[in-house]
Amino acid sequence: MRGVARSTDRSLLEAHAFVYSIAKLVQMTISFRDRGRALMSAALALFLLIPTGALAQTQEQIDRAREIEHSALDDYQEAVARHDEALTEYQLINAELEELTYKTTRLIDQIRAYESEASILKNRAETLLFESYTSNTSSVFVGLALEAGSIQDLMTAQLLLERAAEREISELQSYTTITAEAEKLKVVLDEDRVRVAEIQNRSEELVLALDKTNELKKSALQSASAETRGAIAAFNKEQARLKVLEAAKKRGAAGGFPPEATPNFFCPLPGASFINDWGFPRSGGRTHQGTDIFNARNKPVIAAGSGTVRLRSGGLGGITIYLTTDYGMRFYYAHLDGYATGLKTGDRVTGGELIGYNGDSGNAKGTPPHVHFQMQAVGGQWKNPYPTLRASC
Repeated sequence: MRGVARSTDRSLLEAHAFVYSIAKLVQMTISFRDRGRALMSAALALFLLIPTGALAQTQEQIDRAREIEHSALDDYQEAVARHDEALTEYQLINAELEELTYKTTRLIDQIRAYESEASILKNRAETLLFESYTSNTSSVFVGLALEAGSIQDLMTAQLLLERAAEREISELQSYTTITAEAEKLKVVLDEDRVRVAEIQNRSEELVLALDKTNELKKSALQSASAETRGAIAAFNKEQARLKVLEAAKKRGAAGGFPPEATPNFFCPLPGASFINDWGFPRSGGRTHQGTDIFNARNKPVIAAGSGTVRLRSGGLGGITIYLTTDYGMRFYYAHLDGYATGLKTGDRVTGGELIGYNGDSGNAKGTPPHVHFQMQAVGGQWKNPYPTLRASC
């Protein structure tokens, strides 16, 4: 078989050389007007001289190449889908974690308050018991005190409650209720702590999954041919268009701004991954009023438009930038790792200019680096930036 293949290849090369010679001869001996017809005849001669086996082999190679291209596009699309799924789950998990962290903090505060109140009531009961014992006004009461296994047992005794009523220490009646509530809260707190540990483990798994799917996306894109890259670009553009339309259908602030509201908009964190997480739950009954856009730490953060910046550091947002554009839109960047060298409040920047670096400052400490991005018309309410970001990033 190997010998046949070599013979076929040699015949094909000889045929090419023969036809090329004919074409050159024709080109030298006929008029310019007839050259096209002569070249067509030469091509026909080439077709007749090429063995049918060589044609079949070429078609098989073409089919295989197309199969590889389709496979590369499928791999990329699958990586995108898996990345979006992991990012969505991470965002939901992170929202639950934030709410649970807030809840457990409040539970601890409530338990401490109950225990403090119970301690005060216990001290009052002990004082009442001591006074009754030293005054020896009630041998029955003293006997009850001696028989009680603990101050808690004594405090639930009717006689002590009656004596407390005489002394107008009515709060003692709530001691049992208070201690019972504290114990209930401790059970809830333990359950929530178990869930927090589960979420943290799952969150770490999802962070690894995000890194892996992101690498798969990059690998699929890098290994693709120019033709497949064109198909991938068309796929991404169509997906962005559909997601923008879907987001824009929502009413009010969740629907975001129309494209004409942000002329010459620059993606604030190029190459970022993000979903439509507007309205996701946050601690204390709050909701997410922006879009978290994820990329590697210290990736450049870009001015989304031309205007003036105001820098701020501290609070939930950590290292932040407010950018007020010349056309009356304000952008808010939070959780940065740092500012561009020399940038200060009051500086003018141009759309596309470097203004900072991606990070996890503020209450995002320990989470995958990202920029929390918000936008509003100056003087208006914050609206969903997702449609604007999806159309440009």
